Amino acid sequence: MTIQQMRSRDIIETQHRRTTLLCRTLLCLCPLWITASPAAMARSQALPLESYQATYTVFRDGDKIGEGTRTLVIKPDTEHPSNDTTETSTAPVYTYQLTSRSDLSWWIFSDHREDKSQGKLIIQNAKRQVVPLAYQFSRTGTGSNRAQSLRFLPDQQRLEAIKSYKDEPFEVSWHPHLHDAISYQLQMQLDFAPSPIGQGLTDKTYDLIYKNDEDHYRFKVLGEETLSLPIGDVKTLKLQRIRSPGSSRQTYIWLAQDYHYIVARLQQQKDGDIQADLQLSHYESQSSQSLPTP
Repeated sequence: MTIQQMRSRDIIETQHRRTTLLCRTLLCLCPLWITASPAAMARSQALPLESYQATYTVFRDGDKIGEGTRTLVIKPDTEHPSNDTTETSTAPVYTYQLTSRSDLSWWIFSDHREDKSQGKLIIQNAKRQVVPLAYQFSRTGTGSNRAQSLRFLPDQQRLEAIKSYKDEPFEVSWHPHLHDAISYQLQMQLDFAPSPIGQGLTDKTYDLIYKNDEDHYRFKVLGEETLSLPIGDVKTLKLQRIRSPGSSRQTYIWLAQDYHYIVARLQQQKDGDIQADLQLSHYESQSSQSLPTP
């Protein structure tokens, strides 16, 4: 064997050893790739919201007539891990509780309300879905007291009216995108906010339960606007509810860009007159840890 042949053999053996080592290294890493389930990888996505408590001042004709609070608590859903391996079931799931309270007093009239929605948030790539599971409503004050209690049973594809509004027949059937009276506003944050918080939609209709019937609220983006509110100057995204032609009512909602697009202002008008004007006066993050945007 010549010297040149011996050198060629040494080169070939060296390359073979390097290739073998690389293959062994890849084989060691492969179990890590295989055991990193879609669920574990999906849960690495951050939730683009945070728990908070917000306080609002309510005005009518420029006069203060009451206050309101809104509290959102979000936690990872550790009690019901999915055993399914489908793409949807492995998306990160969080539990939420959204509570809205208001205390109003105007002349001889008083109105005290509480809405509470509980359910799940599913975060999957660009998809953000609010899935209500329970809703309670109570109203006391001048006139008759009212209450309502509902359970959403998506696994059984049905709704249960534990207590219907005014104890009258409940006429709503379950479907996957049905909201309660306040969960749709949480969904609005995730729909109308631009990426990475939301999807940056400009027009959407929400199917929701109003009293004992299903209603449909369509909202459209009008543009950005900076508001002077009790909390200070706030950059917002202004939405308008699109009502039936000829309706005498108008509803506007402003979402606060610097506060994860929560409701900064909500205004109800009738025949051009402002009936109620809810404005953000205080915001406090309640998150035990930061939940940044992706």
